[in-house]
Amino acid sequence: MMPNTLAFSESGAVREVTRFDNLPLHEQFKRVAKPLHTGEIMGFASILVYFIVSLIAASLPITGFLIWWKKR
Repeated sequence: MMPNTLAFSESGAVREVTRFDNLPLHEQFKRVAKPLHTGEIMGFASILVYFIVSLIAASLPITGFLIWWKKR
């Protein structure tokens, strides 16, 4: 569930309320894309999981090259 958006006036009164459920589908996708891509969608735990998975994925070409080099 994505948060709703509130806009406040300078006096502190609520000026505009935008509900996530009422947005068009393409706007909902745009608002979900960044948190999903960066791992922020479920908090710090998912950011940590994304980091570890990315680290493993980044090391695969290097370790593959080293294994290939030693077989030569």
